[in-house]
Amino acid sequence: MKLLICGHGQHGKDSVADLLCDFNNYKASSSSAYAMKVLEDVIMAHTGYSSFAECYEKRSLHRPYLYELIRNYNTPDKARLSREILQEHQIYVGMRDLEEFNASKHLYDLKVWVDASGRGVPLEPITSFNIPKDEFDVIIENNGTYDQLVYKVAKLANSLQDHPGKIVGSFCDGVNLYYMRSDGKGAHVRDKVAAQYNSVKCGYSDGITVKQMIDHFGYTK
Repeated sequence: MKLLICGHGQHGKDSVADLLCDFNNYKASSSSAYAMKVLEDVIMAHTGYSSFAECYEKRSLHRPYLYELIRNYNTPDKARLSREILQEHQIYVGMRDLEEFNASKHLYDLKVWVDASGRGVPLEPITSFNIPKDEFDVIIENNGTYDQLVYKVAKLANSLQDHPGKIVGSFCDGVNLYYMRSDGKGAHVRDKVAAQYNSVKCGYSDGITVKQMIDHFGYTK
């Protein structure tokens, strides 16, 4: 299964990708992260940052520059970045150029748009993002709480039946961490430390029961 996740800056693309990676054991890479690794010397010289970590953390300040840099990297082969990312990843996060999209969309099984404009997150100018929303197969409206986003992404993860027995969710009952699997063979239980970590990560408090979680997400086992 190969997925493309797009949307304007700060709308939740990385959060959706991270959740899909947790649920289905996928690997994801953003266009910025990949380009920064491949073109690190060029980018560092342009931005003047002292480390890759600082450069990546402040990438939002340089979106038009990164947009043009990736466009140049994809010239004349507009699908170059997609093919390279998909060699080792199931998810490409953050494509920003329509020509690149048109040249590489056949490489993806599903194209996902993440939209948080309903809660006031601004849209980007055409100088850094020009792919229209109606080009995508799935729209995830990220206008509520993180809990609601987890619910939506869990449902999407559960629908991606690309291999048997994949993890479709992980839920905490306050004592153990349960991995829910799509093959119906039940749950794998880990220790309390892992459960507490998962509880914090997914925004649920200790004490919630597995049954409540299963009811909330709509799973049958």
